[in-house]
Amino acid sequence: SDVKYSVGDAVAAVAATSENLAMHALTLIDVEYETRAHVVTPDDAMKSGAPLVGLLPDGNTFTRAENEIGDIEAGFAEADVIIENESGWTNRWHNNPMGGGSCTVWWTGDETSGATLNAWVDTQNPHGEHRGFSGSFELPQNRVKVYAHGAGGGFGGGRASVNAPAAALAKKTGKIVSIHTDRRDQFFRGVTQFACKSH
Repeated sequence: SDVKYSVGDAVAAVAATSENLAMHALTLIDVEYETRAHVVTPDDAMKSGAPLVGLLPDGNTFTRAENEIGDIEAGFAEADVIIENESGWTNRWHNNPMGGGSCTVWWTGDETSGATLNAWVDTQNPHGEHRGFSGSFELPQNRVKVYAHGAGGGFGGGRASVNAPAAALAKKTGKIVSIHTDRRDQFFRGVTQFACKSH
């Protein structure tokens, strides 16, 4: 997409035979940005008519749910004291994993016989990554193979942010492509524990 919605959105990808060549190629990329109408707080994003943040075509709220247990009004009527308060938005926080995400992808077969995407992924959720590859490249699930080793504890971190670029570059080059992100990249692009607000 030509529109980027937040810091960390992918802008370009480079494939090279060495890290030095890749770093040099990155210096040759020139990007110009045009600032468009935007929102920077969840409250503003949820207002009617707010600029879309890119997730949904007709609004910025994914889902709304209300859960009530018992008779709320009766509880208020019986209460000796009622305190109404609203906690502000908490900070978004990152769990600081030891490393960034990594993914190694290669394609086998061809378009005639049916190309198969193969991926070694640093993940504790191989089935989710499998569905992600299948959806991103419109492949039947039997033409996606995901390999993963034991990942230990899982605390978020957005490993999926490297998968699609690695697979796209592997398909374009016909080569095995590995992408490894560092901790700085994880902070910008990783899936963290999102901010919340309580009433």
